[in-house]
Amino acid sequence: MKLLDYVFYRIYSFYKKRKDANPISMGCLVIAVTAGLTLLSCITIFSLFYNRQIKFTDFQLLYIIVLFTTFLLLARKFNKNGVVENLSNRYAGEDIKQRKRRGWIIVLYIELVMLIPIIIGALRHNFGFDI
Repeated sequence: MKLLDYVFYRIYSFYKKRKDANPISMGCLVIAVTAGLTLLSCITIFSLFYNRQIKFTDFQLLYIIVLFTTFLLLARKFNKNGVVENLSNRYAGEDIKQRKRRGWIIVLYIELVMLIPIIIGALRHNFGFDI
């Protein structure tokens, strides 16, 4: 849970600095989408190893339900009174060098889980690879 709390805090603070209307919801949304993309990447990698093409339409409803449920659970957790303040107190004194390194890891992970299905889909459909 510490990792989830830290990632939420970093996303929350990013949107709070940019004066977003509701940074808590944006933090929950980004984490939910990242979790969904992680699920999609795992399914894509699974289809590579077992030579089975899995179509998104086969599990589209399940995927949407998982995304929506994840968002609701995260919103419920982080909208409680004092949770964001506790996270702010816990991570406010973080070393700048460590903060930058962890921030890059978070951004690279989000990019990676977005790029895996995109690259494999492009290779399959545009270049005719049988992967």
